[in-house]
Amino acid sequence: MAVVLAVICLSVILMSLETDAQPTVDETTSCGSSTLEKVVEMIRSIQQENAREIRKLREEIVNKVMDEIRNLKTELVSNTTECVCECECVTAKPSKQELISAFVG
Repeated sequence: MAVVLAVICLSVILMSLETDAQPTVDETTSCGSSTLEKVVEMIRSIQQENAREIRKLREEIVNKVMDEIRNLKTELVSNTTECVCECECVTAKPSKQELISAFVG
């Protein structure tokens, strides 16, 4: 009877040692493929959002530049019209009275 009891105790001790020798892996903290897929998806999402913001900024810049070009064009046309009017006034032929006044004067 003592031998049977010793064998049982020895079996239990060996089984507990065998269990302790097994590597323990915490499945909740390991980096599984689903975790990597989530990270990759987050990165893609961030990249897509950044691309949308860049397109939006580019459109705003293009619109502002086009508005500025239109304003400058309008201003140039306006200035050209004024210049033409001034030039016509300056280059207009003087009247006979103006010529006589300039000659006598």
